[in-house]
Amino acid sequence: MLLTTDYPLGEPFGHETGGPESLGMPRTFDSIVARGHPMCDRGLRRLLGSRPVLTLLLCLGFCLIAAPSARAQSLLPDFPITNGPVYAQVISGGTLYLGGAFSWIGLASGGGVPLDAAAGTPAPNYPKVTGIVRVAAGDGAGGWFIGGAFSAVGGVPRANLAHILGDQSVAPWRPEANDTVYAIATDGTTVYAGGVFTNAGGLSRSRIVALDATSGLATSWDAQASDAVRALVLNGATLYAGGTFNIVGAQLRNGIAALSTTTGLATSWNPNANDVVRAMAVSGTVLYAGGDFTTLGGQTRNRAAAIDLVTGAATVWNPNANASVTSVVPVPGSVYLGGTFTTVGGQARTRLAAVDVTGGALLAWNPQADAAVYALAASGGVVYAGGAFALAGGASRAGLAALDGTSGLALSWNPSASDAVRALAVQGGLVYAGGDFTILNGQRRNNAAAFDAATGALADWNPNPSDWVLSLAANATTVYAGGLFDSIGVTPRKALAALDPITGAATSWNPNPDAEVLTLSLGATALYVGGSFLTIGGQTRHYAAALNLATGAATSWNPNADDFVYSLALSGLRVYAGGSFTTIGGQSRSYLAALDPTTGNASSWNPAPDDWVLAVAPKGNRVYVGGSFITMGVTARNGAAAVDSVTGVATAWAPEPDGGVTCLAVSGSTVYLGGNFQYVGGRPRRCVAAVDAVTGVPTPWTCDVNAQVDALIAASTVIYVGGEFTAVRNLPLGGLTVSAATLLSVPAGPAPEGLARLQQIAPNPFRSHTRIRFTLGAAQTVSLSIFDIAGREVATLADHTLLPAGAHELPLDARALPSGVYLCRLDAGAASETRRIVLAR
Repeated sequence: MLLTTDYPLGEPFGHETGGPESLGMPRTFDSIVARGHPMCDRGLRRLLGSRPVLTLLLCLGFCLIAAPSARAQSLLPDFPITNGPVYAQVISGGTLYLGGAFSWIGLASGGGVPLDAAAGTPAPNYPKVTGIVRVAAGDGAGGWFIGGAFSAVGGVPRANLAHILGDQSVAPWRPEANDTVYAIATDGTTVYAGGVFTNAGGLSRSRIVALDATSGLATSWDAQASDAVRALVLNGATLYAGGTFNIVGAQLRNGIAALSTTTGLATSWNPNANDVVRAMAVSGTVLYAGGDFTTLGGQTRNRAAAIDLVTGAATVWNPNANASVTSVVPVPGSVYLGGTFTTVGGQARTRLAAVDVTGGALLAWNPQADAAVYALAASGGVVYAGGAFALAGGASRAGLAALDGTSGLALSWNPSASDAVRALAVQGGLVYAGGDFTILNGQRRNNAAAFDAATGALADWNPNPSDWVLSLAANATTVYAGGLFDSIGVTPRKALAALDPITGAATSWNPNPDAEVLTLSLGATALYVGGSFLTIGGQTRHYAAALNLATGAATSWNPNADDFVYSLALSGLRVYAGGSFTTIGGQSRSYLAALDPTTGNASSWNPAPDDWVLAVAPKGNRVYVGGSFITMGVTARNGAAAVDSVTGVATAWAPEPDGGVTCLAVSGSTVYLGGNFQYVGGRPRRCVAAVDAVTGVPTPWTCDVNAQVDALIAASTVIYVGGEFTAVRNLPLGGLTVSAATLLSVPAGPAPEGLARLQQIAPNPFRSHTRIRFTLGAAQTVSLSIFDIAGREVATLADHTLLPAGAHELPLDARALPSGVYLCRLDAGAASETRRIVLAR
């Protein structure tokens, strides 16, 4: 987490704190549960065990938040994102340095991308998918039906199924499957989908559904599978289904079945797989199947088989793979296989193979992927492969490769995915790739990266720490990084290192703490450090220390806290400390204290919050504080407070977030809050908010991210927001987003799609009064506000008000407003719409 006051862009900070100073970090999961910490989910116990410090980091990070969208800021699209959380940020010399738990950085791609089949470049203006695409199928008109585990496409809400048209727009087709979709087959008028959902197209449908290709509504066809459907293929009036089910189409059918497209009933065709069927393709008179099975069609067939379309019996085709086959693609003369296998027909073939189309004999084609292949597609003598590999066809290829169909060598096509590719489909010169990735054509950066703070251009800086970076601080000559790592590149460095600001190489400076460093604050001659350590700089120092900038040795500064220190902020003649301690600096001080920067002794200043302090930002005569507390001294203050820097008494400033505050940034008259809240001051503000520094009232600025914010920098014109989120305003922007600091316009949100609509505003223009009319297709939580052309909110007619379906009308009294052009903005659920109104006197 980064704590900053307002520094102009391009100047080094006088002090910074970073990483999880805003994360309440107990030693074990059980200690969080025992305390009843509000930011923890008991369901993570089996994932986390008892590893120190990481527990609450992950608890915070996996608590995704859903709330109605608020008016949103202008996002800056040309800045990189990361494929994992950003926990720390610092700007120095015009460079933004990032620390976190990521491995890639680059421009956002979303989880599904149509790529030029020859060049590998994304199609212009394609709609980005927020989530994972597991299957894609061409619609025959240059568009795609896609399925998976996603929430939006092109910023428009779409739950797990969507139709992208040939012009790259998102169709109104909206079946809204309630769980993951793994398979799609279409004949142009009907779209069949399979997965693990139980509702789709507006009706109860158990794991398989037939949808109208125009309306998206479920037809009467209802085959009801008992378990997951993972593969579908159409052949005339028959739909073949594969998966893990044992009942489908009202018959006992293990893993594979043929269903009538008229009735939905299973035919007599019954190959009876003994394990999951993952992939299928029809060619001529047979159906090729791949999966985990060892018997199919009445014969021993290890993971791949060809089944007669009439009898259901296995043919002589028998590739005999030693592990899962996840993709089968027949072409004239051969069948390409992808999966996790390492032998086919008793010979070495690592995850990719080609076999004879008749008997399944192994062919010479041998690209050798170094990890799983999940998807294959073939076109024009080229085999496109997607998976989790880093090498394929004899070349470095991250997740995506185009392989010569004869030699198996990799072609120059190289989109380079940040994570696994799970779906491929070819149509009209495009290859649609879908998967877990969020970045294409990015660069590898393990846990630390840097880019130009003004342009977003990625820097060569590449320290390559071995584990998470949780805190950063910088001056003109050095970047200091703290966290969980044991090395920087090949250089051993335990939890704290000084890095060259150009190359990222570790310097000789080496304090060698014995445990995690969670927060850093940089002074002129010393680096103040907080965390979970007990020794650092060659001395015993419990949870807090000051280190000589030249030698790395611990100074005499020794507050000797009794528990973790998560936030340190140097300001004048004080070092403010926040954490989970109850004694520090030789005094009883619960969770917050002011320490002498020379001796480490606690002053008499004692605000006494009732729970952990996770972020501290001194500014002028106030100290802004964030955490998990609900009182500050005797005053009720939930999660955020401003404390008088002299008396320690809470001021009237009370933003009242409804969850924990993990980071703060102060810029001019605005305080930015980051955390895991949904509302601030009663207004919807998901995980990040801007509030007035004097009144605590939320400003119109919003960013609307879908999960916790851990790091903030408030520069003069932009706000850098880092955290565990994966989406911003329904767009796939993970780890880091950059937003304009001022509301320059009121951007239109996703199309209302019939659920909410602003009607005619009359009169317009108007002299002093007018009426705003709107309709709701369903009961919605509504906000209706008026903005001037500078983006300032000047009137609020409804603020997060639940209204029933139907027509509504709200009066606007504008007698107090000057003449001019204004914007009327309606937010209803996930939809929003803006109209211009004119006040003329």
